[in-house]
Amino acid sequence: MGEVAAAETVRAAQASVERARVFAVAVKGRANSGLRPGADASRADAEVALALNQEISAQQAERVARATLVEALGGGIDSGVKVVSGRLLELPASAPVLEHDSPVDPFLHEALADISAARASTRAAKFEYLPRVELVAGIFLRDSGFSTNAKPGPGDGSVPNTTIGRPVWL
Repeated sequence: MGEVAAAETVRAAQASVERARVFAVAVKGRANSGLRPGADASRADAEVALALNQEISAQQAERVARATLVEALGGGIDSGVKVVSGRLLELPASAPVLEHDSPVDPFLHEALADISAARASTRAAKFEYLPRVELVAGIFLRDSGFSTNAKPGPGDGSVPNTTIGRPVWL
């Protein structure tokens, strides 16, 4: 399994090198025409160099994994052992999840608790944003029409007092 993972890492590193080279060509064209600064072209070259280093490191890890596999199988370095990933890279078929606890298997009990926690967090995330209405009220004496030296009537203070079209200021 380690050799298959290392081979896939090499494939990903090769794709990264290709992507960095395409990006560098695009940036250099724009830098040469004056649409981008020269520092961007230098950075694109640095990304290509980094991707190449990662590819070399991945190839080295693949060779080490292959040598470890050949040694475990008891063959020589040139024994011609080739690993074909086949179905190793496919996702496993989904198995039905039991909805009840097993008194026997503690791992199943723990897995069911994890599933329950994941469902609860998903439910909480759905209710994380709900519209809220906040009512803020204040009581102000000034400009309310409510007088401190008179007894208030039933409607006093709810509307401003006016005298001949002008408000009464306290």
